[in-house]
Amino acid sequence: MVRWKGHFPQLLLPWNVDELLKSASITETIVVVADIRKSQDLMTYGKNADSYSRHIVQFIETSRQLIDESMGIFDKFTGDGFIVYFNDAICGSRKCDFVQCFLKFIHNETDFAAVFFPEWTKTIRKLPPSPVGLAVGADVGRIDFRDLNNHLIAVGDAIVWASRMASGAQAGQILVNNVLFNMLEGRSQNMGIIFNEFTGHTKSGESFLAKELTFSKQNPGLLWAARLGLSERVKKFVESGKTDVNVKSESGTSLILAARSGHTDIFLMLIKMGANLNETDSYGWTALMHAANRGHASIVKELIQARADVTLSDGRHDTALDIAKWRGHGEIIRMLEASSASQLGPKS
Repeated sequence: MVRWKGHFPQLLLPWNVDELLKSASITETIVVVADIRKSQDLMTYGKNADSYSRHIVQFIETSRQLIDESMGIFDKFTGDGFIVYFNDAICGSRKCDFVQCFLKFIHNETDFAAVFFPEWTKTIRKLPPSPVGLAVGADVGRIDFRDLNNHLIAVGDAIVWASRMASGAQAGQILVNNVLFNMLEGRSQNMGIIFNEFTGHTKSGESFLAKELTFSKQNPGLLWAARLGLSERVKKFVESGKTDVNVKSESGTSLILAARSGHTDIFLMLIKMGANLNETDSYGWTALMHAANRGHASIVKELIQARADVTLSDGRHDTALDIAKWRGHGEIIRMLEASSASQLGPKS
C-alpha cells in the first residue's frame, strides 16, 4: 500500500512517491483552491435530507476524477470545496507540462460546474439572491510537501494567496494572482484564454488586485451530460443532429466518459447512435480501458459483445487486460482473457 495513495494520480502509483515528493518540494507548484458559493442554501433548502449529500458526493467524485486525469495532487475536501496542486516535477514524471495540466483541469472543472450547478439548483426550494456555483483562486510558487505522522502536509505562501483569491471570487469566477498571470499570459492565445482586471476583497476586508481568467470556448455539452448521467439531455443532444456523437475533448468522447462513470443506459444509447468504440482520450485510453479500470463489468461485457478491440494498448503499452489485472478485477480479467484469445486467434 502506497502512503498517501488517495492524494496522487493513479498513473503515478507504481512510482517511488517519496522521491517524487522530494523533487516536488524544490520545483514550482500551481495551487488551486475552490469553494462552492451559496453552499449553505444548497444544504438548507434541498428538497429532502439526502439531496445535499448525494449532490456533494457527485461533485467531489467528479472533481477528483478531473484532478486525477490532469496529474494533480489532491490535498483535501474542505466541506464545500477542495485544494489541489499541479507540480512541475510530478507532471514532468509523465512528460506533461504542469502549466498545461493546470489549464486542462481548470477548463474541465469550470465546464463541469457550468452544467452541474444549474442542475443542482433545480432541486432546492428557495433560490438565493446571488448565483450558486464554483469560485476558484490560483497562485504559483514553491510548496514544501512533508510527511507528518503519515499525513501529507503542504506548506507555502502560494496556498495562502490562492485561498485569498478564492475568497474574493464569485460563482463562476477564476481569479489568478500576479505571478501566475505572468506565467500564463504567453499561452493565452494558443489556449483561448482571456484575462480581465479584477479588484476584490478578502473575507477580512483586505483589498487586492488580480486577473480573472476565462476560456473563450467551452467543451460540448454532450460530453458533460454523458459524464454526469443526464440521459435525457444526452438524448436531446444526439437526436437534434447538431452534435457529433464522436465529438471529443482531451478527456475523450461521450462514450468514453459514460463508460468511465458507469452510466450503462447512456453508454448503450451512444453505441446505438454509432459511437466509435475504439476512440481514445489524450492518454491513449479507450472506453474499454476505462471500464476495466473502474470495474464496470457490465460495460466491459457490452463492449466485448459490440466487438471493441481488446488488443489496443496505451502509451505505456498496457492493454485493457493489463489494467484490469493491475486493479484486480477478477470477473473483467476473465472476460478480457477469453476475448483476447478469440480476437488474436490460435497460435501457429
